Amino acid sequence: MIHNIILVALGGAFGSALRYLLGWLWPATNNGGLPLGTLTANVLGCLVIGFVGELLQRSFGMNEQLRLLVCVGFCGGLTTLSTLVNETSGMAHANQLLLGAAYLGVSIAFGFVALHCGTWLASRV
Repeated sequence: MIHNIILVALGGAFGSALRYLLGWLWPATNNGGLPLGTLTANVLGCLVIGFVGELLQRSFGMNEQLRLLVCVGFCGGLTTLSTLVNETSGMAHANQLLLGAAYLGVSIAFGFVALHCGTWLASRV
């Protein structure tokens, strides 16, 4: 059990650090209020979880340690529903309802597309 927690924590540390870096590279204040760093982190996380999840099932069987490290830890640290909801709420409070709705819709749509692209890419490996 402790080994699994360490794997999740290690993956989460790298995912969280990457999410912070993406937010630093593309802060919402430089993009007309659109949080491109969070959007990129969430879409990238969906791509990775689709790719790795499919690869684990098809190529190697289910490797629990790799799943914990990458899918639960790294992708869990990289992606963020709470920040997505908080940023969308901030847009609504700033009377940017259209921007908030577009951001939310694009985030979900791109996330689904990225997940399916990841599974498709893994099935080709």
